Amino acid sequence: MPHAVPPGAGAMAALIMTGVADSDASGPIRAAGAEVVNHNSPDQVVIGGSTESVERAGAALEEALPDLTFVRLRGSAPFHSTPMGARERFGEPLARCAGRLRPERAAQVTSNYTGGFHDPDTLLEHLRGQVAGPVRWTDKNAGAACPRRP
Repeated sequence: MPHAVPPGAGAMAALIMTGVADSDASGPIRAAGAEVVNHNSPDQVVIGGSTESVERAGAALEEALPDLTFVRLRGSAPFHSTPMGARERFGEPLARCAGRLRPERAAQVTSNYTGGFHDPDTLLEHLRGQVAGPVRWTDKNAGAACPRRP
């Protein structure tokens, strides 16, 4: 992941959206070329992309939605975003160690890619997806009680 985006080329920012609808923020984010990379709670998301796109999104959001709080995050790359391009690069190393994975235990681990528990049938695909796909803690069963171990 540290090699996917050169230092300084990518950025992330937290958006505290208390009282702000997702639909109001999504237009300026997309128009700026950034993307939502973490759905952390109904009131807080993280955006990521190129440094320029995150800065453009911040300026547009501050102008359009004065109740929204924009907090630039320290970090070396726009994790969980398309610019990471790591999905493809992660596939080969993951395939090499796939024989050591125990897919039958996948249902005991929450996936940040889907927000629910991993499914043994989609485990490898979803592990690749979580590298460059958004974190979805507000979707599906995120935060649900963990299943009992057999």
